[in-house]
Amino acid sequence: MALPGTLRTARPDELDEICELFWEVADAMEGSGFDASWRRERYPSREDLAAPLEAGELYVLDVAGELVGGFVLNGRSAEGYADAPWPSGLPDSHQRVLHLLAVRPAWRRRGIARDLVRRAVDIAREQGAGALRLDVIPSNLPARELYESLGFQLAASTQLYYEDTGTIDFDLMELAL
Repeated sequence: MALPGTLRTARPDELDEICELFWEVADAMEGSGFDASWRRERYPSREDLAAPLEAGELYVLDVAGELVGGFVLNGRSAEGYADAPWPSGLPDSHQRVLHLLAVRPAWRRRGIARDLVRRAVDIAREQGAGALRLDVIPSNLPARELYESLGFQLAASTQLYYEDTGTIDFDLMELAL
């Protein structure tokens, strides 16, 4: 299935709309069975989104002028990543990390998240990465199942600290490219 719009790097003038996209997703997750501890204006905060936007690391799916999904792709990871037994054995310098995968609730159940991850894989390959890594909250079964269906392998279950959310249990996953 092809993405229904255009995947592109986000533009600085879109920061307000990008925040609303991610916060709408946070609102939908709160209290659900797959609550990832995202909270409107707290995580991801405006600053959490502005930094990768300015660095050209925030990608958005634009469908006829509406931003319906997005993610961050870069080489930065939480401190706990360094100690994980990654299946590829690659050093951090040879990997990319997928962060903040989001699809607006009204656009879900159309295969968009799957296609966004596939495009993140393509971009990571184009950037010369040998592996794509991510972290997912164990209770977020839809995300976990998506990643496994695309070939991601569990590297470790651990606790990670993020300034905005505190210490949380995560499964670290990797896809060798």
